Amino acid sequence: MMKSLFYMKSLNRYKFNKNKLLDGYESSNYPFIILNNDYVEITMRVYSEKKIILENFYKRSKDIGITRCALLALLEKIINNGVSFSNNKMVVSFTNNTIVEIDSVMPSDRNYIRLIKMYTDMGFKKISGNIKDVVMQSNIGRLIQVLNKQCEFEVSGGKLNRKTRRKNKRNTKTKKMRI
Repeated sequence: MMKSLFYMKSLNRYKFNKNKLLDGYESSNYPFIILNNDYVEITMRVYSEKKIILENFYKRSKDIGITRCALLALLEKIINNGVSFSNNKMVVSFTNNTIVEIDSVMPSDRNYIRLIKMYTDMGFKKISGNIKDVVMQSNIGRLIQVLNKQCEFEVSGGKLNRKTRRKNKRNTKTKKMRI
């Protein structure tokens, strides 16, 4: 059984471990940026420094909000570090104005309206098409701004177990006595 990454939902924000969400990040094959792990599958195609197409956006976990929080972590990573494609030794830098586009909305359950609403809640806007042929768009800055209101990342470290706390307490007492 897969361990859940979902910690809590407080004030309508989902809380996850950012490092675990980014496990499986890969940018070796230009033009694809891939995040593929036990929890999500996200694939983006880079057209230029000004445009990215979101091609795959699936969750593999039952945790609510995990894909949108993984997208936030991925966008923050590529905006802060850029993307280095090893197969052609190319580095692409992105800005907050880089456009992220969804050129085909394909729900697995054929509920187009639900999926369009989900993307709208994430910060995308419908720019053309009818219900089954919709094109949606946003920019990285807007997506990060909207998703930051929905997601929260656990600070690494977390709680210490009882044994570690006891050991640390003993070490501080010993240090005080030596001084």
